[in-house]
Amino acid sequence: MTSHVDFIRAYFGMAMSQRDILFALAANHGTVISIRTLKPILQRATLYRRKNYSDVTAIVLFIYKKVKRSGGLFGYRWMHTKCLENGLSVSKNEVAIIMQTVDANGVALRQQRTLRRMRYFAKGRTLFGTWTNGTS
Repeated sequence: MTSHVDFIRAYFGMAMSQRDILFALAANHGTVISIRTLKPILQRATLYRRKNYSDVTAIVLFIYKKVKRSGGLFGYRWMHTKCLENGLSVSKNEVAIIMQTVDANGVALRQQRTLRRMRYFAKGRTLFGTWTNGTS
């Protein structure tokens, strides 16, 4: 039988807040505890949000891959969320610094609040109903 600590670990790994963990425990497993009880459980299980950060090289590689795909259109908050969703523990400040290094052009464009034009690779209709030849 799985104890409530295992469920707490699983919910913590999903980047749920403490209140969300309590709600999920109560709704899904019938275990009702308070935040005051949850905090020592998290401490005993060595589950911390702002400690034990991931390796910087792994974070830089992840951000670099995301920026080269479609992630270059989004800011550091979105990238921070993607890092957390993929199991990387990192601060928002560190993500912002890494993104400024990896994607300086994109950061400058986002600071100016200018949009990048979409690039079409296939022939077909655009958003406005005109046709593209697939080169621009």
